[in-house]
Amino acid sequence: MIWFNKLYDVLGATISSRNTLSHNIDKLFDLGIITGDWTKSENGNWIRSFKTSSEAERLIDRIIETYDVIVNFDTQPESVQFQRDA
Repeated sequence: MIWFNKLYDVLGATISSRNTLSHNIDKLFDLGIITGDWTKSENGNWIRSFKTSSEAERLIDRIIETYDVIVNFDTQPESVQFQRDA
């Protein structure tokens, strides 16, 4: 399960601000790429958890594959293996 603060902790080094992350999340919602549900976290606080919408899973897979090719090209030029974290 992923939510805003957890996502910011993971992406904090690559995202310039919380505001930028919030705007990008809004765009993903508007495009139908992610959905959100209100759930209780481990400590009992209500959070909005994010999920990839089923229609966008292939798009996300292609983005991950493209990123892996760009990042791992020097280390795996002949046979690039793609793996999507669950």
